[in-house]
Amino acid sequence: MQEYAFCSPERLDELLNELAQTGGRLIAGGTDVIPQLRGGRFRAARLIDLSRLGELRFIEQQNGTIRIGALTTYAEIIDSAVLQAEAAALIEAASVVGSPQTRHRGTLGGNIIPHTRWHYRPVCLPRIACRSQCALAR
Repeated sequence: MQEYAFCSPERLDELLNELAQTGGRLIAGGTDVIPQLRGGRFRAARLIDLSRLGELRFIEQQNGTIRIGALTTYAEIIDSAVLQAEAAALIEAASVVGSPQTRHRGTLGGNIIPHTRWHYRPVCLPRIACRSQCALAR
């Protein structure tokens, strides 16, 4: 496996600064990237791990709208009381993604914008399950 530098910012401003300075490659759950690194199919001089960015891990309901952060894992979706009450189809879809290990590490953001060779995964899981909208923000 190739050598690479690694950092794990805790705040969005730290992430943006790191990206501006180094242009590193982003990983979250790592369920796609790590096997690709090991197999030599993914190249990066620097990896930026997003998993500590609490600002992007949430499930909240406000004014009839449910918002789910990009770093929310499938396991967190399955366990969410809000989603159990309002979006059973999303829970059902999340429960069949990968193995239990993948559901605990894999993130919704990684499913929406996968950098992977795994073509069987449901792309944009929430849209399929709930006829919802997907808003990507910078």
